[in-house]
Amino acid sequence: EAAARWLTLTERMGQEVDAENLIRARGFADALVVLKDDAATVIVRANELAPLEVARIADVVIRTAGVRPENISVQARP
Repeated sequence: EAAARWLTLTERMGQEVDAENLIRARGFADALVVLKDDAATVIVRANELAPLEVARIADVVIRTAGVRPENISVQARP
């Protein structure tokens, strides 16, 4: 059981890093992605986010981690 839990945590960490890198590649100075259960919280360095930017960030998380759109929270922090 410990090995399975370790594998799950390792996979989740990889998904977080992949999503962060893809968000940065889309022009954001910095990004933090936290995956927990079936939800994701994304914090990006920005004063504010336009709805299209939020949608693009959420799309990255959907594609990299398989999180449903309604379970994704995107926040801007200066």
